[in-house]
Amino acid sequence: MQLTVYIKQYENILLDIAEEYGTPVYVYFAEILLNNFNKIKTIAKKYYRKILIAYAYKANSNIHLCKLLHREGAGAEVVSSGELFLALKASASKIVFDGVSKSVSEIEYAVRNRVWLINIENLGELKYIDYFSEKNNIVQKVGIRFNPGIEVSTHKHIATGGKLNKFGLDSKNFIRAVSISKKMKNIDLCAVHFHLGSQIFDTESYIKALERVLSLAEEAGLNIRIIDIGGGFGYSYETGETMNLDNLFAQISRALKDSLGEEPTVVLEPGRAIVASAGILLTKVNYIKEVYGKKWVLVDAGMNDFIRPALYGAKHKITVLGKNGPTEKYSIGGPVCESADVFAEDMELPRVAPGDVLAVHDVGAYSYSMSSNYNTRPRPPEVLVDRKEIKLIRRRENFEDLLRLMIT
Repeated sequence: MQLTVYIKQYENILLDIAEEYGTPVYVYFAEILLNNFNKIKTIAKKYYRKILIAYAYKANSNIHLCKLLHREGAGAEVVSSGELFLALKASASKIVFDGVSKSVSEIEYAVRNRVWLINIENLGELKYIDYFSEKNNIVQKVGIRFNPGIEVSTHKHIATGGKLNKFGLDSKNFIRAVSISKKMKNIDLCAVHFHLGSQIFDTESYIKALERVLSLAEEAGLNIRIIDIGGGFGYSYETGETMNLDNLFAQISRALKDSLGEEPTVVLEPGRAIVASAGILLTKVNYIKEVYGKKWVLVDAGMNDFIRPALYGAKHKITVLGKNGPTEKYSIGGPVCESADVFAEDMELPRVAPGDVLAVHDVGAYSYSMSSNYNTRPRPPEVLVDRKEIKLIRRRENFEDLLRLMIT
């Protein structure tokens, strides 16, 4: 069921949520979240006998959402000690620790907590992993993130597998990493990893990257038991369509069978594809005004709450709860003192009035997780709708919270 249908079905409940918890407020639908995850899992199981879907915590790290996914069998993909802390608290069964600049303390924390896999992006990580693994009397599974030097069609801020990107190791250093690790008794180098970026819709880039890393692993004499193809599976904010995962997974399965004798464990790291369409942002209209002929709807949510339009030029569908009928063209802006604090330009909406509640669609991913206190604005609450059950899963920050970490 599409998000638009849910919003219509739960319209009265959403208005009640806005009344009870105030606006702005993030609202998530558990059913959509789990449907999205299980759809990916069902497709993946058609092609892979050994599979781990490691949910990307960076997309949305609210522990309540993460626990729902872990109960369905999801692992966790984390990129910081903070995300790792949450994954441990959420009882993730298998944790993949990625990250382009892991600190020594983060590596120690990961090894001490026996994460399932650490994917390195720097040669220097190996000595720390080996040292802390020996200290903890374990052998740590390790993968190498390969930068395949492939440009993909996406926003430049979220492309991560090109030659000018900071991520991963190039071919020369990949081979060096294999050689170094063979001399380390507390490292089990068993995995390769690549991640091309986010919002990718073509399968060809994945296959090219896979072929390159498999060829390189063979050249380096690396026995691959785990292949981590990352995430970045595209989700269209305009149509709700996703990348053709059936086609992608089938092609990857064929490539693995052609290249490897033993079937590896395949790791996927989706985030947006699971959680984006599960969330909306409710925001109340403060004022309507006209500036040089341009009609503005000014709302109480700002770019500090929801930065995607300002940062990426992202366009999200917006609806007015409880209203139909004649439309007008509006631009929608927030209260932050930045001209970039605009959610939509010249959008057709039913006639809007102060006090109306707008729903910004598809904000489950990279929305609250990228929010801030800019302009000294407390961050909004988060609410989970699980069929008819309404649960507050993060309270609204208050003014005292803004002072809590300051030394006064």
